[in-house]
Formats: sequence, C-alpha cells, structure tokens
Amino acid sequence: MAKRERVALAYGYRCAKCGAVWVSGRDNIDHIIPREQGGSNEESNLQPLCTKPCHEEKTKAEGRARAGR
Repeated sequence: MAKRERVALAYGYRCAKCGAVWVSGRDNIDHIIPREQGGSNEESNLQPLCTKPCHEEKTKAEGRARAGR
C-alpha cells in the first residue's frame, strides 16, 4: 500500500480538517508542518485534506505567514 493511502486510511478516508470524504484522485496529502519549516515526509507529519476548501485555505494561510502578515 502506498504512503498516501496509508495516511488516508489512518484518518478513515476523511479530511483531517472538515471531515469530508477524502478522494485519492481529487484531494491532497498535506504536510502538517511544511517541509520548508523542518517538517518531514514521515507519515506522522502527513494528513489528508480535501482540496477545496481545506487545502487551499491552509496553503493561503501559510503564504500569509511567510509574508509576515
């Protein structure tokens, strides 16, 4: 079983943020702590997120944090 499938299975194939059903071909496996901030590719640092709105919102928030806003 691939890592992304193991991560999704650990969360019951649900988005870690909103609980929506996570779909492999549509949604994302997200780094809880971004790699640029020292996060790893270990399964313990990964979570399934639905693309819209959860992953998009997290990505925007991380961008604002990098910009210092």
